[in-house]
Amino acid sequence: MSWPRAHWLVGLVTLVLFVSAGVYMRYVILVPQMGDAPRMIFRSRFLFLLLAALANFAMSGVRPTGVVQKAASALILAAPLPLIASFLFDAGRGVRPPRLQRFRGAGHGPCLGGLRIGAEGRRLHRRRDPGDDLDAR
Repeated sequence: MSWPRAHWLVGLVTLVLFVSAGVYMRYVILVPQMGDAPRMIFRSRFLFLLLAALANFAMSGVRPTGVVQKAASALILAAPLPLIASFLFDAGRGVRPPRLQRFRGAGHGPCLGGLRIGAEGRRLHRRRDPGDDLDAR
């Protein structure tokens, strides 16, 4: 399977999980009726699922060429897994010290880091056409 197709598939599955998580929050565990702190935790984990879906959709139009870009793509592909685990397990525990939150930062860090590494790798490996250089004219 190609990288763009894998990103598109993971983005689509994560987007479906995002919508399902919204229904789960609204009708099953009744997040709107919770206190401020637990509601904030659930909603932040919920939005990180959307971030992972959009990052994967953004990468579906890019074909990584170098090792750095492939590593960044792999990070972004893997990012939804800990974010889903964080939503399911850590959010229900409410506000706790960071050492007691198992999945905190394990998903959004790689997602944002992968986007950053991919952008830098693309910038560093971009081949410039000498005919496009405005300084040469």
